[in-house]
Amino acid sequence: MDYQTLNQLIAIRLKNLRVHRQLSLDRLSEQTGVSKPALAKIETGASNPTVSTLWKIAKGLNVPFTTFVSDDTADIQVARERDTTPLIEDDGKYIVYPVFPMTGSQPFEMYTVQLLPGCDYWSHPHQSGVRETIWVYQGSLTTKIQKESIVTDAQEGVSFRADCPHAYINNSPECTQLLMTIHYPNF
Repeated sequence: MDYQTLNQLIAIRLKNLRVHRQLSLDRLSEQTGVSKPALAKIETGASNPTVSTLWKIAKGLNVPFTTFVSDDTADIQVARERDTTPLIEDDGKYIVYPVFPMTGSQPFEMYTVQLLPGCDYWSHPHQSGVRETIWVYQGSLTTKIQKESIVTDAQEGVSFRADCPHAYINNSPECTQLLMTIHYPNF
C-alpha cells in the first residue's frame, strides 16, 4: 500500500469512527488532544499523520492503533514487510511496520520496528492495562519506562505496562530491529 492509499484509509476510518460515535471535530479534538484543523486534514486525506498523532487519536477513541492502518477483513493474513507501508517518526529514524492488526478474537497487534542510530522516540501512554512486549533481534535497544532504563541486546526482550510514558532509544552505531506486540486486555 502506498502512502496516498494509506492516508485515504486512515481518513475513512477516522471519519467513520467519529460519525458512528456522533462526535463533532471539536469534541474529538478535546478527547484526543489533536487540534481540530489537524483532524479535519486527516479526515480529508490531506495530511500524512505521524505515528504520535495516530496514537493520540487511538487512545482518545479507545481503539487499537491498527484500527487506522490495517485491512483486517481476511480469515487468513500473510504478512510481508515489503508489502507493508511503514509509519515513520523521529526524522526518519523510527520506522514502524504494522504487520498484524488486532482483530475481534485477537486482543493484540504486532509490529516490526527499525530504529536507526540516534533514534530517541517517546511514546504517549496507551490505554489503561495495555502491555508491550519487545524482542530485539538485531542491535541494542534502551527502553525508558518512566524513570527506569532497560537495555536489551539482540536475542533479548522486555515486557512492560505501557499505560505510562515510555521511550525507545538506539544509542548504538547500527540499526536496531525488533518485534513489538501490544496487548489490549480490555478490548
